[in-house]
Amino acid sequence: MITNQQDDENASTDHSLTNVDFDNVCGGTDFEDTSHLQAKVDAEIMHQKQLEDESLKGWWSRAKRGKGRFFVKDNLLYHMERILGQSFSQLCLPKGRRNQVLELARDTFDGHLGEKHL
Repeated sequence: MITNQQDDENASTDHSLTNVDFDNVCGGTDFEDTSHLQAKVDAEIMHQKQLEDESLKGWWSRAKRGKGRFFVKDNLLYHMERILGQSFSQLCLPKGRRNQVLELARDTFDGHLGEKHL
């Protein structure tokens, strides 16, 4: 879930698996296959970060018990939210990724989010 907490301890981006030579790994696959492989790698990294994050431990427990609208899909922890009659899933972000997402939202919307501000 996105929060507006200050978190400098894990603010750096994890680039450990981002510079993979997919042509060598996949034997010269096309772009679609490479993108699919990158998405799998990214999802696995997120899964590991979620599992390692102490702030998400209780939410994993709730998801396992089917409580609090937390659930696991494709090995990733989500929270089901309902606002103004619309239901949507929120990816539960590890603490070290929350500021990255907030910064991206601020950059994307140039600080203009109407009545609600991050």
